[in-house]
Amino acid sequence: MQEIKTVIDDTGSIFLPAEYRKFFDLKPGDGIVIKLDREEIRIVPLKKNIRRAQGLVRKYIPASRKLVDELIKERRRESKNE
Repeated sequence: MQEIKTVIDDTGSIFLPAEYRKFFDLKPGDGIVIKLDREEIRIVPLKKNIRRAQGLVRKYIPASRKLVDELIKERRRESKNE
């Protein structure tokens, strides 16, 4: 994908070309993460960050273990004790 030049408008918004939005399957309202990386600004789709985090967790948690189910059970136990 080629590098593009864009500008920041009066509201602080930037234009993200359709080619980029299509490549990352970004739709209006989708989340993105903007971060500083040394002296650069990086824009990463939130979906990609979530997948990356899930991959890191999967290294330590077997696929057969359902963390969401465990969390729900724990919350239900806690609410009964309140």
